Order: sequence, then structure tokens, then C-alpha cells
Amino acid sequence: MNDIIKYILLLLAAAAVVAVVGCSRKGGAKAIVTVSIDPQKWLLDSIVGDRAEVKSLLPGDANPENFDPPLATLRDASRSLLYMKMGHLPWEDALGQRLKDGNGKMKIVDTSEGIDLIADEGHAHLHNEADGDHHDHSGADPHTWTSVRNARVIAANMLGAMVEADPVNADYYRRRHADLDRNLARLDSSMTARLAPLRGCPFLVWHPSLSYFARDYGLKQIALGSGGKELSLPGLMERIASVPEGTGQLVMFVQPQMDESGRSDAIAQATGARKAVFNPMAAEWDAVMLQLVDALTR
Repeated sequence: MNDIIKYILLLLAAAAVVAVVGCSRKGGAKAIVTVSIDPQKWLLDSIVGDRAEVKSLLPGDANPENFDPPLATLRDASRSLLYMKMGHLPWEDALGQRLKDGNGKMKIVDTSEGIDLIADEGHAHLHNEADGDHHDHSGADPHTWTSVRNARVIAANMLGAMVEADPVNADYYRRRHADLDRNLARLDSSMTARLAPLRGCPFLVWHPSLSYFARDYGLKQIALGSGGKELSLPGLMERIASVPEGTGQLVMFVQPQMDESGRSDAIAQATGARKAVFNPMAAEWDAVMLQLVDALTR
């Protein structure tokens, strides 16, 4: 009888151990945090390391202007602890509400809070950043991440949200954010020095996505169109003719998502511009920022 009792107690103890292990494994599972685009993911991954899983809604090859996430993506995102939206992409508010409907406990964070926003103004074709022409309007240019200085604000917002949502790992997040912020400050300093000789110079862009980048370094962005439509050739030539003489060969930045018609080569030939392809939605955000500087200073 004693052996039977001992055997039963042993089984109960083993079951208790399994239950404890199971609970600790469930409790120790990584938090899932969803962001809107891959450049955000690059920043947040730099902060959370291996303590959280970061998912991006928008694939790097998608067009952020008319994105509609598939149901499977929404289903995965609804399990997130946080949704960190970029802030002014046209589809984010409706999407955030759908995610909130699926998970009432999810918190939505606007990572653009505190950024000095540039008015969208229908993606104005000519935006003179060297003269400080920027505004803080609700209809803001959504491409806030195309600026290292803005990225530091975005990262700080991400840190605050993670510390509040996951205080157990707060010190870990703060250390990693401090490293990231130092690296971003060094990157901005290097870009400032390299672009200083070009202050006031214009560049062409297929889509007006570099307003914040231009503002940071005193450059002039001339967009070839907006809403996925480029200017007519006469309109384009008129705009090019307004550029002061002596600026040298223009660089024309082209986003692959905005060049489905393949007209960029013809426009580059007609204007004499040097074409440079870049993808502001790419996951390697820091590499894209350096790519812009390399193209302008080459």
C-alpha cells in the first residue's frame, strides 16, 4: 500500500512539474508587435532584439499608397500586443480599427508623434526645403521615415511604447535604444557633412517621397507626379526649366513601385537626368538612406 501511495504521489509531482513548465513556457512567449512597414521593423528590431517578435504588414515591394492587406495578414496582426502605425499612411486608421475590433486589448501607437510634419498638399510637385517651407497640418506628408532625424523620434516613440507594454524588459530595451540612437546620430552627422556642398541643389523624384530628407539637408525636391501619375512631357520640361542654371546634372530617384509604366528611362533621356533606383519601403532602411547620399554625391 505504501508503494502505491508513493507511486501516486510521484505521478502527482510529475504532473505538477509539467504544469509549471507549461505555464512558464506560455508566460515566457515572446510578445508580438505589428508595424506598418519594413523600415519601422528595422528600427523596432534594433530595440527589442530577441525579446519580442516584430511583424510588418506591408511587404517591401508593395505600393503604400493603395495597400489592402490580405485576411491572413490581418488575422496574424490581430494577435499582437501593440500595433505601431507609421502615422499618416492613408490606410492605417481603417486598418487599426479592424485590428482593434479583433483584439480589444491591443494598443495602437502613432510612431510619428513629435515629428515636425510637412503638409501633404496633394504631394506638391516642387517643395523648397532649403527655404524652410514646411508646415504642421493634419494632412501630412506620410513619408516621415525617409529622414534620419525623424527616425530618432520614431525610435524614441517605439521605446516608450515597449517599456510601457513590457516593463520586465525595460532596461534591455533602453540599452539597445541608446545604441541605436547613437548610431543614428552618427549617420546623420556623416550625411550632413557629405551633402553640405550640395545645399540648395535640386533633385528629381518619381514620387514626392523625399520631402523630409530634402528638408534635413537643404535640398530641393522636384516630383515628376503624384497619385501614381507622372507629368506630361511639356509640363515636366517646364518644371525642369525653372531649375536655376549651374546646378549640374540632375539625379532622378525612381521607386520601383511607382514606375510600372517604365517611362522613367524616357524621362531621364529627355531631361538629361541620371537615374537612380531606390526603394523607400525596403527592410534595409539604413542602406537606403546611404544609397540616397551616394547617388547625390557620386
